[in-house]
Amino acid sequence: MPYPPPKELLEYLAAYDEPVRTLALATRNVVLKEMAPCLESVVDAYNAVALGYGPTECLRDMVCHIAVYPEHVNIGLNRGSEIDAPPSLLEGSGRRTRHITIRTTVELKNPAVKTCLRTARELAGMKQSTRHLKGVTTVIKKPYARKRRPHPGRARAASSAR
Repeated sequence: MPYPPPKELLEYLAAYDEPVRTLALATRNVVLKEMAPCLESVVDAYNAVALGYGPTECLRDMVCHIAVYPEHVNIGLNRGSEIDAPPSLLEGSGRRTRHITIRTTVELKNPAVKTCLRTARELAGMKQSTRHLKGVTTVIKKPYARKRRPHPGRARAASSAR
């Protein structure tokens, strides 16, 4: 693992079941392979753990993000509406942002996922704007005080009750 996760990220992910934690870290590895050098912002937000990637820690500069939910992980592409990808891959109807829902690590092996990440990086002109960065610089944002966070085991119990 070329970019080990910071301890705070591991603490934030502890609220999720093991399969989702594993999926989140595998997704992070795939994203970092395409985005580095970059700045990584990690925040324990209201209803998800979120990781943003871009040349600075400013939200408006982010190229993509990862959102960790109780049963899946999303890779959000901030200019996803401009990316030519299979319609079944990119989801969302916003003016700019699209996301890729990842439910298994096998889905991360889809070459279209990496192509979308590369295209997002190119659209943002990130190659030029990250010349000053070496590797990955992680910034831990202050966690939200109130959370709607899953508890280990609850996500599975809720999905099996459906």
